[in-house]
Amino acid sequence: MSSKSSSKKLPVEAHLNALHALRHAEPLPVDELKAALLHASNAVAAKAANVVALRLAHSLAPDLLAAAQRFFTKPDPQCLAKLAIFRALKALEHLAPEMFLRGLRHIQMEASFGGPVDTAGSLRALSALAISECPAIPPRDALRFLIDALPDPEVPTRIDILRAIGQIASLEADAVLRTKARLGDDAPEVTGQCLLTLIEREGVVALPFVATFLHDPRLRAEAAMALAAQRGPEALALLRAEWERTQEREILLAIGTLRTPEAVAWLIPLLADHRAVRQALEPCRHIPGVEDALAQSR
Repeated sequence: MSSKSSSKKLPVEAHLNALHALRHAEPLPVDELKAALLHASNAVAAKAANVVALRLAHSLAPDLLAAAQRFFTKPDPQCLAKLAIFRALKALEHLAPEMFLRGLRHIQMEASFGGPVDTAGSLRALSALAISECPAIPPRDALRFLIDALPDPEVPTRIDILRAIGQIASLEADAVLRTKARLGDDAPEVTGQCLLTLIEREGVVALPFVATFLHDPRLRAEAAMALAAQRGPEALALLRAEWERTQEREILLAIGTLRTPEAVAWLIPLLADHRAVRQALEPCRHIPGVEDALAQSR
């Protein structure tokens, strides 16, 4: 790819191979990457953006922004180019507010078997996480943008929006997470992310709130895993009490993810009577005594 005019005549596959070779080229051929970002093929532009991110080529941030702007109006199946460009901008810590806000609101319907589908969910999720880190957006405004985006139709996107809310340092973010958990969601894993994010933000303080969700059979496993993420003796005590109340398999599995000697000491005596204990102890094999206990229980 010696020039813009000649490079555009290459087949897409040749472009991609040439860009692959640039990953470790010294010095970095900036002009060739600029030309690739201008290419009509979203695959070529995406590959160029990946190289920019890998090489942390900060001087190309304006070219990334221009390419992203273009692919909002030009064909970009599966948001391939926009996703790669947004990842590159994030890697360069070039968190342009207007661009990521546009990404947060972008819907891209594409034909598929069974009817049109929105392929921009991952772009909205990535944009949410960038907005929560953007120093140019005040935390209060960032939280407002993310709350507006929270009813997203895609479950993985809602989960990432909640993760983004969890990265905002404000008491209002805690209130949003608690409110969303209480309001619930069609997908249990979305409520589970609320609970996990609260544990990550508040630690022991969040345990009583999260423990109340153990009483909902639909959310018990999510709540148990969120409690286990705290990893302290208080979480173990709550999970042990729930096991004594319900004898549910997911509680044993959650206790195993604590990976503490105290959790192991409680689980091992149950090996003979509960098949799920073996699976619960799998993450704890590095703890002395676990291997022997598993071997003896066969």
